[in-house]
Amino acid sequence: MEKENNKSKGISALIWAAIFLTLFGIVIAIIYAGARLPALRKLLVFVGYAMVIFYGAYGYKQPHGNLLRYVVVIFAFLLVMENYSTAINADFSVGNNSPENYRGIEILLTSSAAVTASYIGGRLNKFKKNQGLFAFVLVLLILRCLFSSADEEAMFVELGDAILWVVIAISYFLRYTLHKEAASEVL
Repeated sequence: MEKENNKSKGISALIWAAIFLTLFGIVIAIIYAGARLPALRKLLVFVGYAMVIFYGAYGYKQPHGNLLRYVVVIFAFLLVMENYSTAINADFSVGNNSPENYRGIEILLTSSAAVTASYIGGRLNKFKKNQGLFAFVLVLLILRCLFSSADEEAMFVELGDAILWVVIAISYFLRYTLHKEAASEVL
């Protein structure tokens, strides 16, 4: 009984961490989505958070559904579109503090994160292997923040993407654990 109680406390802590991180990411997006940031990129950040809030409030209730798969794949698509929206905006693509060649590194990191996230979305049943891949994508997104080709404004919006990825990872690990327990109770 005590082991089950500790497990439910851990799950509750993860749920509260996801809620806090989501709210924190939204606040960062609101504060740092300034005038220089392309409008499409601002919209995509909020679409990402809306998607995670929807999944957290409603979508997780459907057992064995594909909604989390769609959330992960749409997140990857949002990363690609953010890269595109920044690349086509000449005022934003070169920051004051960063050399222009960092833009290539940022594109490489973002593209690698998007491809890996899509790969994870296609194989959500591979729990052990996905743990390392979730961490890899997080490292790529944090490195993208460090190599941000723009200034503080872009760095914090890109940090919002890393926070969003952490919330998606928490959702995945919670969902997998809860669904595995539900399946074992049925058997």
